[in-house]
Amino acid sequence: MLKRISNKHKGMKETTLLRLFLAFGISRVLFVAPPPPFMKLTKAEKSKLDIIIRKGIKCAVGLPPKTSTAKILSMGVSSTIDELIQAVNASQQQWLLSSKAGRRILERLGY
Repeated sequence: MLKRISNKHKGMKETTLLRLFLAFGISRVLFVAPPPPFMKLTKAEKSKLDIIIRKGIKCAVGLPPKTSTAKILSMGVSSTIDELIQAVNASQQQWLLSSKAGRRILERLGY
């Protein structure tokens, strides 16, 4: 999808493509990979999800597919699936802490 709309002449610009991928692509990846209490991902599954994220970032930024992963990680644009899952866990805990019922749920779970 990103390749079709990233035409150099009439397509979307790099910043817009990156925002689109971060909003749509990452949310879809996190929908597939729920946080650890609900589902444990194997190392192979995490690796596949990391590859999907990196391929999307490369396409959005306009880098060739063979670009090394170290360059993408050094740019600070991409996050690993483990970092994203930790961020989702933290945001869910903060959301639950905002209500009395949520605090009770966290107490029962041992947080």
